[in-house]
Amino acid sequence: MRWFLNRKVEYYPFDVYLVGHGYTNEMKRDFGWAFKNVFFYYIDSLEYSYRSARDMELLKKYYKKRFNTRFVQKFSLVIKQRSEKMLSLTKKCFGKEADFIPYLPKLFKGVCDLLAVFQLPELAQNLIPEADKKLLRRFGLSREAAVKKLLAAEKIWRGRLGEKLGLSQKQALMLLPEEVLNYARGGKLPKNFYKRKRAVILFFNGKEKVFWNKEADNFFKREAGNIRKEKNSELTGNPAYPGIVTGPAFVALRPSDFKNIPQGAILVCSTTRYDVVPYLKRVKGIVADQGGITSHASIVSRELKIPTIVGTKNGTDSLKTGDKIKLDAGKGKVIKL
Repeated sequence: MRWFLNRKVEYYPFDVYLVGHGYTNEMKRDFGWAFKNVFFYYIDSLEYSYRSARDMELLKKYYKKRFNTRFVQKFSLVIKQRSEKMLSLTKKCFGKEADFIPYLPKLFKGVCDLLAVFQLPELAQNLIPEADKKLLRRFGLSREAAVKKLLAAEKIWRGRLGEKLGLSQKQALMLLPEEVLNYARGGKLPKNFYKRKRAVILFFNGKEKVFWNKEADNFFKREAGNIRKEKNSELTGNPAYPGIVTGPAFVALRPSDFKNIPQGAILVCSTTRYDVVPYLKRVKGIVADQGGITSHASIVSRELKIPTIVGTKNGTDSLKTGDKIKLDAGKGKVIKL
């Protein structure tokens, strides 16, 4: 099967399972269409998210038939309402005095419900860029408003889940949602839990499968290993803010990486988030794997007047920290010198 690498972000098996469930089961219920084949490879605190190329082609056709003003109004409202509900549930679940166990199933459902529709604006910008630009922008801004609430919720559950379970923060996030619920109710930790290092979470034609460690590595190498190794001397993307700059690349994938950005570097990342804005003032350019016209990287580049391109897909694989590169953001090109 041909796979499309959608993103690389700091997500853990706990988060990833909820994402996958939202993209498949809940997305079909709410959107009338859903991904049939997706998998997530977790390694070193990073999640590599893959969709089948066939699914992406079918989604593009689905969008072309239905993308209009009414569609944008409907799902913009749904995204807003669900992001607010999800954040409210998170706060109730992890309040200092709260008995969080009764809230866990509600929280899991709330997160899945949001993620069923959360990526629709960015997918539209990437798959049907020829559509009405005002509608695409309006739809995209609805997602950016929800991003802030999702980040706030993530910060809460990542910071407090371990505390509630009597585990470290990372250990708690290595549990799947049902395992969290079982352990919180007095059950035992899964067999070989403390040996978990890597994972593949697969959603395939309505079925779910989880592989750990060596089995996960073998699945990834068999299905998508060659994709990750692809490199190009010249990258292309979509212009977000024009300008031509030359300098050393600095690759950042985790939020902690952004703190170490040197002055005058060209940032190469999967995406940017609101919590890294202070560090972006050091860079002379941005190259992002993900994003469309209303992604955070696009918005902040215009605010800070930083030459930027988004949607390169594999910039973080093609470039490494220290590479000298030329970014021509007006033309949407990056050349390795």
